[in-house]
Amino acid sequence: MSIFSLLALPGCRDEEAVQTSEGTRTVTVNLGIAMSRVTEGSSIGDGSTPKDMKVWIFDQNNSLVDYYEIDNPTFSGSDALGELVNTNEHVFELDNTVTTLNFYAVLNSESGTGLSLTESSSVTGIQNATFTGLQNVTGDNQVPIYGTATVNVSDHKNTYPVTIETKRAVSKLELFFTKESASSDLKIKRITLKNIPDKGLLAREIALIDIANYDKTETLFEDSNGKEITTDLPASESPVGDFSNHPDNFVQINLSQAYLLENPNNNEWDPTTGSDYEYPEAAPSIENAYVLTVEYTLDGTEKTQAICLPEIKRNVWNKIFVRVNDNGELIIQYKALPWQLVESSIGYAPQPASTSENPFTEDNYDEFMAGNNYILLPLEKYEDYKTTQALFSYLYNHPEAGDNEARLCIVTRPTYDNSVDEEEHWSLKTGSAGARYLFMLTGPKGATWEAHLDDPDGNFDFSTSPNNEDFADCTDEGFSKEVRMVTHGIARKQPYIIQINATHLYTGYEKGLTGVSEVDEEPRFDSDAYKKLNLGTDKEKWKPYFGGDYLTNWGKDKWENEKVIEAEFYITVKLTDGTEYNLTINPSYEDNTDIEDKNFPFLQKRRFAGDNERIWIRHLRAQYGWQNLEYLARDVDPNASGNEEEWDNFQWWMVNKYWNPKHEWSK
Repeated sequence: MSIFSLLALPGCRDEEAVQTSEGTRTVTVNLGIAMSRVTEGSSIGDGSTPKDMKVWIFDQNNSLVDYYEIDNPTFSGSDALGELVNTNEHVFELDNTVTTLNFYAVLNSESGTGLSLTESSSVTGIQNATFTGLQNVTGDNQVPIYGTATVNVSDHKNTYPVTIETKRAVSKLELFFTKESASSDLKIKRITLKNIPDKGLLAREIALIDIANYDKTETLFEDSNGKEITTDLPASESPVGDFSNHPDNFVQINLSQAYLLENPNNNEWDPTTGSDYEYPEAAPSIENAYVLTVEYTLDGTEKTQAICLPEIKRNVWNKIFVRVNDNGELIIQYKALPWQLVESSIGYAPQPASTSENPFTEDNYDEFMAGNNYILLPLEKYEDYKTTQALFSYLYNHPEAGDNEARLCIVTRPTYDNSVDEEEHWSLKTGSAGARYLFMLTGPKGATWEAHLDDPDGNFDFSTSPNNEDFADCTDEGFSKEVRMVTHGIARKQPYIIQINATHLYTGYEKGLTGVSEVDEEPRFDSDAYKKLNLGTDKEKWKPYFGGDYLTNWGKDKWENEKVIEAEFYITVKLTDGTEYNLTINPSYEDNTDIEDKNFPFLQKRRFAGDNERIWIRHLRAQYGWQNLEYLARDVDPNASGNEEEWDNFQWWMVNKYWNPKHEWSK
């Protein structure tokens, strides 16, 4: 799908809308449309752009409120996922009795033969619009595209962010051919498609009842001399379900019509996850399903074979790979992908970085970056390392290094003010300590990732604040010096920063706070209001602020009832075929003989608390004068008591089943 948005401009406030006359108000929206996913460069999919865009806005009674058109919309800039965005400000008058706005967007309405939509079109007319084919379409983003959204406007704001998910109303077909033997002479002469439906629908998937006949047949390719296929792919080099992983071994046929009307006959071809669908021998014909007929010659012998296509659905990119074997038979494999994620080639599923050998050495780094790989590491500034290769190589070899909260999987709020106590941990500052991670996914193209928290009580969240320090000294070409911490992204050759914060205050900067950050209006640690709270370098003055008198209502409940504040952090990846799964972000390094067990804080030589896919995060109460954060994170013998140092005596919260007792601490 594409994404169509109405976005508030930066700096706009959700204040009351401007009243222009009795019963009406002025509403401003900023129309944004983000087209097919981009992973590199600045093109949108195949580089085409929509010819036109029509937007209808109806109220809760389906009465037209406003209508406008944009011809030849241009695209510039990109969002966090790399999608190109077009923005356009729009202002209109709105009656105060309107409580709901229904947005309908149609792109390329002139590209559908018989698709007639104007300002006077009703909701029903838009929803039931049909077309009989396509005309003057030269690219992926010039086919009919449709989307809708509903927004509640009863609060009379002047800005309403809206997101409309749009879909192309047609499907796309690509054909690729190769031969089994390099010595064979293979030529493709003609390809036809029959059982073309009499119509397509703009706004919804078509059903059998919508189609009156399938009488049309169209020639998709014809060459009287034959299109020579120069590539080969021996059977020994490509196992079952593997054709799409060898795009360079196939020749694509340029079709006169690559965009197909939906045809609901036949079933979907559902391959095993990660592999192509293998077309069965002697597949039965299905009445009214699309039939593709290929006429070809192999070593001068003329042959013809028909292929009964699966259900053809809107907004799906259908790739059919054909190998002609030495007997002249078509060996067919198929891949269906969400249209907006397709690249010119299909990559392998991403793999976790090697746990047995450092992939970031100077000798190994280029191979890691060129592949489909990923890794999660605790954040460390580029300051002493300058390049990603040097920084990641150091962090890989030193699991005891990096951001303390990230590597120990703990956060505190309030947290220690190292600028006051020089990391002796007897002073506090407002705000949450952040567990900050570096995450990099190098491929495949089109893959996207998203960070998640399994946190039913809402005790943690992700930061999306700008960061202008940690990448400032990076000398890698093309790296931005100021980045934004994110929760999702694309496959690229640059790491992202993910930061996890605590949402509640365990103790307060004054007595009687609720612990709910939005209620307590916690001043920023760098604000003038906070500076008035700072007690300076007198260690004893700070001690009461760690005590029970300063527990917030939320913190008191957790402390006195011995409630562990915990969540699980994990990352999912979504591939171009729609496959989505958890990444192995916390693998065991037990097969690595170069890094000693004592360097890993957690059992099974893991970098983080948890298992392969999930990292266990805790919010702990800051302790007065505990100089090493590992005192907070470690597991303590439940019988330990009477020791000289407070941190050597067991308390209810000092339980960590993942802790490595052989770990040698660092400061």
